[in-house]
Amino acid sequence: VGSMAANEASFNIHIKSVDVPDFTINARPSATVGHLKDLIIKEKSLGDGKIVRLIYQGRSLDDSASLLASRLTDQCFVHCSIRDAQPDPSHIIDIPSAPSSVLVRRDGLEPPAPTTHAPPEERMSASMAHSSMDGTTEDFLFGFVMGFLVGFITLFWMWDASMPRRTRLGIAAGVMFNMCLSLLRTPEKAPE
Repeated sequence: VGSMAANEASFNIHIKSVDVPDFTINARPSATVGHLKDLIIKEKSLGDGKIVRLIYQGRSLDDSASLLASRLTDQCFVHCSIRDAQPDPSHIIDIPSAPSSVLVRRDGLEPPAPTTHAPPEERMSASMAHSSMDGTTEDFLFGFVMGFLVGFITLFWMWDASMPRRTRLGIAAGVMFNMCLSLLRTPEKAPE
């Protein structure tokens, strides 16, 4: 009986969010995560049209699970994400004369612009591939030295598709620098 009474004693849950200042909610362990969300909405006067997502120890909490089953404890920290609810599909109509990609909401508001939903790994690998073909400052310096010392022969090397862009720019800059220096040299007059 003592352990049952200890389980039913309410505990404080610290809510951390970027959307609202941090605060503490007092709840019973047998309450559901959905009830905790209702308490958060009531505490912060969020009103309708908001979706609250709770994350504890890297896991998104299920609304139907109890706080105890979700392994929440007294004085634990739960991260909270608050966002606007998606529009009700009944408020979106399709205009037959418009292109198939155009949808108009009945309430007159425009739907949000489409976003790409590529996984972060794909976005990161695409940006890394772009940056690896762009090259580094060292690639530019290497190309500059090669273009300056070897000259026009390195211009043929620029056609290599696997060469970073900055190396190509360095070669072109080195060749042009070499040409400018050769134009500035004054010919020495032969002694008479």
